[in-house]
Amino acid sequence: VTYKIEYNAPRCKIVKIVSEKYVNKETNRIYQKANKDDPYPHSICTPSLASNIITNKFVLGIPYYRQEQYLFNKEVEISRQNLCNYQIRTSDLLKPFYIYLKELLIKNQVKVIHADETTLNVLEVNNKNQCYLWLYTSSFYDYPIYIYEYQRSRSANNPKQFLKDYNGWLVTDAYDGYNNIPNVRNSYCWVHARRNFTDILKSLSEKQRSESKSYIIVNKIDKLFEFERKFRNERYTASKILQLRNDGEYKVTL
Repeated sequence: VTYKIEYNAPRCKIVKIVSEKYVNKETNRIYQKANKDDPYPHSICTPSLASNIITNKFVLGIPYYRQEQYLFNKEVEISRQNLCNYQIRTSDLLKPFYIYLKELLIKNQVKVIHADETTLNVLEVNNKNQCYLWLYTSSFYDYPIYIYEYQRSRSANNPKQFLKDYNGWLVTDAYDGYNNIPNVRNSYCWVHARRNFTDILKSLSEKQRSESKSYIIVNKIDKLFEFERKFRNERYTASKILQLRNDGEYKVTL
């Protein structure tokens, strides 16, 4: 008899598992069939418990010691060390799938990847607490894939290593670290570009605004956004968008 914990927040359920044992009459030994479908053998952990632990930690930002107390209040005693061990075990189980998704992203059919990075505070890493979390995603016009990669710095070597086998377009906010990657063509973000011109408009009077080049540029960028909304709403493919733009129907000259 073994026990497992099913955790579907806010409820915890203890599941009793009875496994039959067999006696080999010739050797007089006792055997028990192993459950090969159990990703957490010899443990109270289940996929539902692990997924809730990880969601609480990395999506909701609830540290393990608080999760430990929360479960204790539900009369479930799991140490914070074991909560962390379940997360590590789950990460190891999912690593092949992570590698597979990364390969699909690098070899995507549309040949477009979006990338960005943000700070991440990590305790006691090289005597500093600011590291970086990098995100690489597929295009809206492709299968949705989101790959997060933790790194200890904002070095340009990080995206260069991640994208070393990639050949296509890279959409970013124009951070220099994304430049000079072999076989990668940079395509910068119009939203970020637009901010610079709107900042200029804020500093002008109403009359100056309507006569400035920034006003014209902002309107043309907004026209691009209008086209893009139509493409998304109509679920156009990337090849169809390219054809429409080449035909001149959806073209904006800046």
